[in-house]
Amino acid sequence: MNNQHFDIIVIGGGHSGCEASLAAARLEKKTIIITSFIDKIGIMSCNPAIGGIGKGHLVKEIDALGGEMAKIADKTGIHFRTLNKSRGPAVRATRSQNDINEYSNTMKKVLFSQKNLYLIQDHVLSIICKNNTVKGVTTKNSGKIFAKKIILTTGTFLNGKIHLGKTKSNGGRYGEKISSGLSESLKYLGFKLGRFKTGTCPRIDGRTINWNILQEQKHDIHTSLFSFENNKRKLKQISCYITHSNSKTHKVIKRAINKNKAPNYNGQIKNAGPRYCPSIEDKVIRFEKKLSHQIFLEPQGLNSYEIYPNGITTSLSPKYQVKFLKTIKGLENVKITRWGYAVEYEYIIPTQLDLNLQSKNILGLYFAGQINGTTGYEEAAAQGLIAGINASMTLNNKPPIFIHRHQAYIGVLIDDLVTLGISEPYRMFTSRAEHRLLLREDNVYKRLSKIGFECGLINKKKYKKILNFEKKIKKERKKIITYKVKPNFTNNNLLKILNSSTINNSIILNQLLKRPEISENNIKFFHKKLHKSKNIRLRAAIEIKYKGYIKRSEKTLIKIKKLEHAIIPNKLFNERLPGISNEAFEKLQKIKPSTLGQASRIIGITQATLSIIAIRIRKIIKKKEK
Repeated sequence: MNNQHFDIIVIGGGHSGCEASLAAARLEKKTIIITSFIDKIGIMSCNPAIGGIGKGHLVKEIDALGGEMAKIADKTGIHFRTLNKSRGPAVRATRSQNDINEYSNTMKKVLFSQKNLYLIQDHVLSIICKNNTVKGVTTKNSGKIFAKKIILTTGTFLNGKIHLGKTKSNGGRYGEKISSGLSESLKYLGFKLGRFKTGTCPRIDGRTINWNILQEQKHDIHTSLFSFENNKRKLKQISCYITHSNSKTHKVIKRAINKNKAPNYNGQIKNAGPRYCPSIEDKVIRFEKKLSHQIFLEPQGLNSYEIYPNGITTSLSPKYQVKFLKTIKGLENVKITRWGYAVEYEYIIPTQLDLNLQSKNILGLYFAGQINGTTGYEEAAAQGLIAGINASMTLNNKPPIFIHRHQAYIGVLIDDLVTLGISEPYRMFTSRAEHRLLLREDNVYKRLSKIGFECGLINKKKYKKILNFEKKIKKERKKIITYKVKPNFTNNNLLKILNSSTINNSIILNQLLKRPEISENNIKFFHKKLHKSKNIRLRAAIEIKYKGYIKRSEKTLIKIKKLEHAIIPNKLFNERLPGISNEAFEKLQKIKPSTLGQASRIIGITQATLSIIAIRIRKIIKKKEK
């Protein structure tokens, strides 16, 4: 390379690295991605899907802040669905099946066409650091590359070890080399690393599946897309199919376990895996009384015969993978195209990071994605975006952005990681957010687009459209709270169909909407002049129907905000404050919380300790004012 000096180096080209590098380059920072395999940029290493419960919220939040994942998911989606449609709006979520090759290729086109962004295929051997500040990296082939900021997004490639039956090999993905030397470099810099396990399913040839006897799962016609700008699906929409494991399947797997052929159970794999995405071996043992487990047969693309059998992650030997697959309905004659496997890898203990994802000890070094102990494309992309924004903001001598728990699932994700730490791979769920009624998919742009605009990732044109969208919602709410539904034959017949009591006198539409049996979708039948846009109509209806719950959540939030936004000075924990126990002081000194809110979530920190910290903060503020 001719010019070895950059503003920001991003190590890794997965979902986290893509978002980090695009954010930095779009914020006019000279950025370079160093990745082991350019062909694998943006690859979907596991299931061919984006979104889902909690994860769909993250994708929309990425879009609201100016990230890329939502746009690529919309362009390459081949099967869109809304999950939890029958439940409350807080837990409804968008999910798409995606064409794996199209997703990666589309992301690569975006990266290669991005101004200020450079890509190189190489291996990073070590991080160059001086006076606890990053200076650059040493690579295998390109020599030293210098930068003011480094974002580490290496996924499962830190000392990765792949398990396929008794066979063990080094790698972060099957057939790909590990990131050699980087773990040692991090340890030398004083970082504490942990080790986790994850896994993937075998891929099977769709031409060898008996589709006729399987349950078809069609795409949802009316599901909204992820990105604010998209309302039309680009690719052909196709079906997925459902099958189940059975007693024969479980018998084969138990036999393999009893013969010590299962790496998960014979001591070969020693580290924790994702609790909420267990292997089929774990399902059979942990849920022994369950007679079958659901398996979703998900196409990997429009031009591919490969199918991803979601639900049967395994590290059994090829022999046993074939045996148990052939016991499953529809798969009696199946051919495997790629074997399932498990991978053990190193991750950084995330409590060593600040809320801006920068190391607490090494200035200019950021971590994002699976290296922080998370699992999932969406969690990785969200972290990458925040790291890319914050690395760029500090180069402009601007304060970093902190997304708080009450603002977004991204805030919940990062706060959980750096405050509470983890004992297993972290996956986002709506249940992790205490303010989830306020963090719905439908109000994501109201919550976050101003931050995206102010940091420079959302342009004026898009921001004006978002503001105009909010104005239309306000008008729609007014229609709903003023329109009178008359007690005529048509309306009463509709109410009967909806299993609701008929009316004898005129009633305001919002009163009708508050009936449990009347959903937000139903009100369009009573008022023909509601907005044509489903997104506008539903958002207005949700805010009216759940007004009482939303107000209650907002009142609780006001109390919490007083804690959340009280900034703790950096040097406050240099020495133990009188009245704070040694145990509490050790935790505070280790985590170094940025706010009282963050401190309140540290296990073992009492209300008395928080009061002492609050008193000291007020004294410091008064001293400065004098």
